[in-house]
Amino acid sequence: MFLVVALVAGALALVQRGKARRSAAEARHSATVALAKSLGAQAVVEPRLDTAMLLARESVELAVNQQTRSTFLSTLLRGPAAIGALYGDGNRPLFISLSPDQRVLAIAENTETILFRDTRTGRYAYQPIKRFNVPGILYAPDGTLVVPRVDHRFVVTSIDVMDPSSGQVVRTLDVPDPPSADSSLTPFKTMQFSPDGRMLAIGFSNPDDPAATSYVVQWDFESGRLVGPVISLPRATLTALGYGADGGRIVAIGAKVWILDAGSGRSLETYEISPAHSAAVGPDGRTVVLGHGDGSVTFLDLTTGRQARGIGGHSASVQSAGFTPDGKTAITSGDDRTVLLWGVATHSVKETFTGHGGRVLDQAVSRDGRTLYTSSLDGTVLVWDLSGDRRFGRSFQASAGDEGDFGPAPHVAVSPDARMLAAGDANGNVNLWDLESVRKIDSWQAIPGQVGNLEFSPDGDSILVSGVAPGPNFSIRGFLRIESLSGSHDTVLDFHPSFAVSWSTFGPGGKTVASSVTVHNPDGSSTGGWAVWDVSTGKLLLKRTNYPTTMNQVAYSPDGSRLGVVGDDRRTLRPKAMAVIVDVPSGRIERQFEVGTLPPVLSVDFSPDDTMIATGPWDGHVQLWDVATGHQVGKSFKASDGAVVSVQFSPDGRQIVTGGSDGTTRLFDVSTQQQIGSAFPGQDNVWEFADFTPGGSSIVVNFSSGRTYVWPATLERWGQHACAVGRRNFTRAEWDQFLPGHPYEKVCPDVSSS
Repeated sequence: MFLVVALVAGALALVQRGKARRSAAEARHSATVALAKSLGAQAVVEPRLDTAMLLARESVELAVNQQTRSTFLSTLLRGPAAIGALYGDGNRPLFISLSPDQRVLAIAENTETILFRDTRTGRYAYQPIKRFNVPGILYAPDGTLVVPRVDHRFVVTSIDVMDPSSGQVVRTLDVPDPPSADSSLTPFKTMQFSPDGRMLAIGFSNPDDPAATSYVVQWDFESGRLVGPVISLPRATLTALGYGADGGRIVAIGAKVWILDAGSGRSLETYEISPAHSAAVGPDGRTVVLGHGDGSVTFLDLTTGRQARGIGGHSASVQSAGFTPDGKTAITSGDDRTVLLWGVATHSVKETFTGHGGRVLDQAVSRDGRTLYTSSLDGTVLVWDLSGDRRFGRSFQASAGDEGDFGPAPHVAVSPDARMLAAGDANGNVNLWDLESVRKIDSWQAIPGQVGNLEFSPDGDSILVSGVAPGPNFSIRGFLRIESLSGSHDTVLDFHPSFAVSWSTFGPGGKTVASSVTVHNPDGSSTGGWAVWDVSTGKLLLKRTNYPTTMNQVAYSPDGSRLGVVGDDRRTLRPKAMAVIVDVPSGRIERQFEVGTLPPVLSVDFSPDDTMIATGPWDGHVQLWDVATGHQVGKSFKASDGAVVSVQFSPDGRQIVTGGSDGTTRLFDVSTQQQIGSAFPGQDNVWEFADFTPGGSSIVVNFSSGRTYVWPATLERWGQHACAVGRRNFTRAEWDQFLPGHPYEKVCPDVSSS
């Protein structure tokens, strides 16, 4: 009896122990998920982009769910142009200068230290140089570094030319009197080489006394001798200097803008301006950009004297200004922690970079104009891609645009191996691009009309091209061809459709081609339908052109047994947005149903498991439908403030990407029907088409302007980019702050300490 009781008690104890273990495990799991969500939420609001990237990356390491994926993507999209970060010794970088070979960035910190970082690896390029109160640094064309020397009274005693690799002074430029006798003068941000690199000009000012006299001094850089007179500018605190394109003029910017003869120092012209906190002279010496204390920016044309206030601006004082080497883009940064890129011709902001957590004090642009470096009091130097091909979301001009006689028709196709991209245009051209190198491979006219859509054959050897062109008597001609991708791009097969082709697609295996069609009748009415051709013979297998709906897009089911076709029915006073499921090859309509509240329906796609179709009507909402029953799955979800131009499932069926007429690309989770992250940036109110690449690693977006974006679409690639931007791991102190009680781990294991 006692043995039985003991056994029962032991069994109960084991059960209780198992429950306790499960409860403890569930509690740990819940705590981990809660921490992951917390880190993701912190990433979205963390001012410093490098820290935000690490927080978002660690959040998905702890738990992958709707919220952590969303906050990860939103964090990446905060600064898609950021491609790296460089760091000092934990102090504040004040001035930066890029070496002529673009391999080293010199960073002058507020701790009287000049650091040298390798721009490719982020590691130290040379040993730091200790200097008392560095008022500025400038790389010379020969690779030496110009550093003004000041004594304990803060008087500029000389200009040292240093070898960065050894830290040694290789020669000294004497500073005449004045300005050397005046302890209030400093060459802050006013050092500039002539276009041929032979002359060095430095402006000396008292930033605390606007009434003080400023001076401009020039040296022959190689010999170190003074050239010309010391130029005196009364009542002028200089903010910038620059040479004209021929080196014969100096542009000095302070309370006014002076045009000075570089040889004699004589004033040739002056322009009255509003007080500028920062300024820069364009590389051609014809344009000056002025940044003001209220955040506004002014452009001064030195050939006409006209001033134009910039459209846009900062919300706080402008700290630095500069130009790209081609002079087409001006760059300003400010106390509002932003960097603005301006179109010089339009005087308007064309792009905004965010990611700094403090005032952005200085900038440097590579000689090829592809890379921008900005330093901030947050302790970071962020690296930005100006070319568009190295970002999180590479962009390039894939075609001349497809806004033709029949409106916008944005579409893009990617080859089965995801190595090539094809984009059509309004002139019937097909443009082929190498996606890895973003290099144009070829371009040719495929049809004598506007390209509607393109699709690579499953073997990648040819491409399907459909489109339309105006015909006689206001009719519309349709084109449908398969073009070879080799040699002279011969037409492999011309289907010679007798109707307008709205959209075309290969069937599974490339054995058939299906099209959505529209027939424009002589009385002005129109009907729609669908057609299926045999690719081996060109024979028309199936055709219907009397369906009372103009059709827009068509999609094959994964097994090729059905077509999904969408359009609008305008027979009634209230037009209907319609979707039709057609059996192939019988042509029998299996199901038709009204979708959305506002016709027409522009887009349709089958889920990879053939259980659902997604539709995108004009009202901006996406619906999911059960193929077997025709019932809606879940609720409609908003994808665009305009029409839904495209809706595509990911290859695994877990996500949907949409493109809208409002220019927004959005990513959705199919199971929750919730948006993942922020909308991808692009071109406002420009029609676009978005789709996954084969394999689902990227999202490709093509705008009707011809601009194409390629966005990473997987957590793996998101993590790689986050670590490339952050280029570091959490410090121990940061780890303890964000993940208290957890053993330290590297967020980015492949990033070594610099």
